[in-house]
Amino acid sequence: MESISKLRQRVLTFIVITMFLVVIVFWGWIQFRIGVYSFGDTSFHIARIYEIREAFLSHQIPIWLNFLTFSQMGQAINGMYPDISLWPFVLVTSWLPLVEQVVAIRILIVLMTFIVTAISLYRHRYLLNTSLLIAIIYSLSGYSLYQAVTEFQPNTGIIYIFSFPIFYIIRDLLSQSRLEWPLAVQAALLFSIVMYSHVLSAIVLCIIVAIILLYKWLIKGDLKKVVLLNIMTMGAFVLLFSFPIVYRYLIISRSGISTPYSKGAVDSIHLLLNPEMQQFSIGWMSRTNISLVSLGLMFLTLIFLKKDQNQYKLLVIEALLIIMCTNLFPWHLFQKLPILGLFQYAPWRFGICLNVIPIILFLDNFKEANPTKWFVMFAMALLSLSAAVQCVIETKDVGVYGGTAGTPVGSMVKIDMPLVLNNIVRDYAPKQVALGITNQLKPSAEKRVQNPQILSGSEKVNVEKRAIANNNGIKLTSRKTISGEDISLPIFGYSSLKYEVLVNNKPVSYEIKDGYIALRGNTLIKKGQNVKVIFKNPSLYNWSLVVSLGTFIIATIFLLVRRLKQNDFVREV
Repeated sequence: MESISKLRQRVLTFIVITMFLVVIVFWGWIQFRIGVYSFGDTSFHIARIYEIREAFLSHQIPIWLNFLTFSQMGQAINGMYPDISLWPFVLVTSWLPLVEQVVAIRILIVLMTFIVTAISLYRHRYLLNTSLLIAIIYSLSGYSLYQAVTEFQPNTGIIYIFSFPIFYIIRDLLSQSRLEWPLAVQAALLFSIVMYSHVLSAIVLCIIVAIILLYKWLIKGDLKKVVLLNIMTMGAFVLLFSFPIVYRYLIISRSGISTPYSKGAVDSIHLLLNPEMQQFSIGWMSRTNISLVSLGLMFLTLIFLKKDQNQYKLLVIEALLIIMCTNLFPWHLFQKLPILGLFQYAPWRFGICLNVIPIILFLDNFKEANPTKWFVMFAMALLSLSAAVQCVIETKDVGVYGGTAGTPVGSMVKIDMPLVLNNIVRDYAPKQVALGITNQLKPSAEKRVQNPQILSGSEKVNVEKRAIANNNGIKLTSRKTISGEDISLPIFGYSSLKYEVLVNNKPVSYEIKDGYIALRGNTLIKKGQNVKVIFKNPSLYNWSLVVSLGTFIIATIFLLVRRLKQNDFVREV
């Protein structure tokens, strides 16, 4: 009888997985047909992908400056925003047109979330049926579903893929009683993926680990020196694996870039004094809050909670993460600190972490053989499929009634190439052209972005901008003759970077003046002549990519081979 019950569970699980794949295919078909809409930062991230895509199609390593997108100002967006984790996704989908490529990347992120979650749970002694159902629930709810159907945030979506491996590696790292360098290397690989994706998310993980360490030291009094040694070993490998990202940050930042929006003013969900409860809306998908499915699993766990110290500790950590998303946490005391002041809106940073622990609590609180547990997971998986289909239908309606490209649909606009290429943002622009801590450029800079002109004193000449053949620079064609001292070009300049500037294909000296590249000395530019500005990544950066990514790949292969030899790749239940 028991074997029949298990067989029934396996059959139903197989059916749910089949339905999951059908939903993914259906969602991909719908988006291929209606396109992608610019909700939130979607167009910003598509522009970043376009730069990476064109670099790969030109058989080049992506450069730090954006000469194809963001109005071709040579802004250091791709240099300051980590992109290495995106490279494999862009590379394997580069044969598709841009919008279809974005859809494919979205689908790949969801599928990878499902696969990695299932493998991670199965390795940690959960039944295969359990692992597969939870993987469906997790990949079709919370942030995974959010980035798949609304705002395209590929970098944080990639981090979300590895949520459960990151949770388990932190737990294992903090509970060791001896030096485990393979574990430290594994942790470094995961943390490096976070660094390759989003530096602030890496800082958030460090904060969470630091809080746990302080608890073990000050309250429990059981912090072992070997734990710190493992963490330091991990840190050394993280620095090795992610050195290119750190190097980019240090070099570009030396130029003086625009202050991040709302620096020193961290907002949060308001629960006290000035209640704005609409900020804390609960739904199946979520970006800044706990998802409805995770909340339901946590409530169910609390009702039947066992007397287990590990369960209590996880509940405390989850409660702390929720508090850090709200104004119950005294952000006004911390928002002036150098790193914490960059968080902008606390739920953006900590909200993505809220959906893992409730699932772990549920899984650990009920025995694997409990039929009620399987039924709850099965029901939640079906609800997740239903929620995903509903989101697809709603997006389909937007596409049907949205009209042509560029037509506003509520707060959304359909993505087209002009929107991708001509987007104007202040992110990582030279500080001389930014307007304080607002999210805007100075009016003079914004005008110059919209209407590119060469300036010489009071004289202004319109130019035509065009990316050069290999996409590592920009060509300006003057529409009339202009001459003078220190002619200013409509290209952002960073003093810590080295450019090559040519007038009529002849090298000229230049300087960085008021955030722009300016030709040094008296220069004559005749009508129809070209001015080229070329940038190449520093050779040290290119070599560091070879070393860091090479060691990353070697370490990954080594750990996989080691586990296969130990027969520990997938643990038996």
